[in-house]
Amino acid sequence: MEEQDPDAFLLRVEDDRMAPEIKKGDLLLIAPNEGVESGDIAAVVNEKDEKEVTRITIRKDEIILTPDNPAYPTIVWEAKDKPKIIGGLRKSLEGDEGEKYPFFLRVHRTNRPYRLWTIEHI
Repeated sequence: MEEQDPDAFLLRVEDDRMAPEIKKGDLLLIAPNEGVESGDIAAVVNEKDEKEVTRITIRKDEIILTPDNPAYPTIVWEAKDKPKIIGGLRKSLEGDEGEKYPFFLRVHRTNRPYRLWTIEHI
């Protein structure tokens, strides 16, 4: 069995920025201690406390945030914005499935409860 990130947490999606793959109301398991690469979906924040869960491209002096939904613009955070990757997406549960777990969720193959957060908490 693979090790689970002990600091992993859940986020409830509040918009359709990553639709159609990830929809409003879905639950996302975010793992802060596991590696994130360009092309991955990740939770990110900058010094202005702007937060996003989106597909990222990591460059030397910037992070490019690219939503899957073409109705939303691509955003570029430069080094001066002090971007920080909070963690990468490890699992997504559709809204109906996630509704069964309003505060906690037990992820497959483990008994460990994960705390549910909204994007304002990170």
